[in-house]
Amino acid sequence: CIYVFDPSRFPSEERISVALDEGGHIVGFVDVFRLDTGEPESFRLPISDIDVAWYVRGSAVSSTATCSSLEDRFVENESRTAVRSLLSTLECSWVNRKETVDFLASNKLYQQLIAQQCGLIAPRTLISNDPESVTIFSDDHDGLLLKSIGYVRLDDKGRYFLYSQRFSHKELIKRSIAIRACPIFSQ
Repeated sequence: CIYVFDPSRFPSEERISVALDEGGHIVGFVDVFRLDTGEPESFRLPISDIDVAWYVRGSAVSSTATCSSLEDRFVENESRTAVRSLLSTLECSWVNRKETVDFLASNKLYQQLIAQQCGLIAPRTLISNDPESVTIFSDDHDGLLLKSIGYVRLDDKGRYFLYSQRFSHKELIKRSIAIRACPIFSQ
């Protein structure tokens, strides 16, 4: 069976949930189209079921290029970086891995994977725009530390912003629309 992940449908129409477990393995799911004999159908594919990946084209996440608000630029940057994190950490065979994916320099999830493989302790981590996954991952008492996946440019002067804030479990439950709109990096 062939599954297609279309980054242009993420995060507005599709969800991903990518976690680094204590054993240093990537787990979670990605919403895809399943291609069989009939019409393509939406399907939630466990990451562990991905045997072979093929990087077909470099389409970006749904673009808000015509919108110049800080929030739109932030969502676009976080979404693009979430997809790059997923692609760079898939534990499968690749037909043609895109070597220009920034594997280490600005990829927090890949950095943590390498740190664990080197014997360092890395916190439990989840990248997701799925509110249910975030709620399950959240600690009932401590909530989650949410961080931006990448940097977003604040202005034309070249200043950048890196977001990090702790949210309680109750706050996360109430913010499903915000979680759905933009992938989060949580620990």
